Amino acid sequence: MRPLIAIMLAVAALPAVEILGVDYSEKDKQGHFALGVLTSSLSMLAFDMVKPDATWWQRALVGTGSAALVGAAKEYADSRDPLNHVVESDDFVATLTGGMCVSFTFCWRF
Repeated sequence: MRPLIAIMLAVAALPAVEILGVDYSEKDKQGHFALGVLTSSLSMLAFDMVKPDATWWQRALVGTGSAALVGAAKEYADSRDPLNHVVESDDFVATLTGGMCVSFTFCWRF
């Protein structure tokens, strides 16, 4: 249930993060945002199982860090295949933004 709520909240927060200059109306950027949401949600759930007494900042760091790692890895993979993929910093920002929306929404206990 928590991942579903995280996805709904992150999508609702999408217009607020457009100040970063990323055009979230593109399907590619929406996919990167969703990847960040999914990565952050799953990593925070896994982290909660491993360390249930973690502080809010540890949980936020795991969620944000995992989204940043996946975003950077995706752009690195794109750089290795220049014929089929284009490296864009906006893709990394979109992935990171999705992860941060989830991380800072669910880093506190309910």
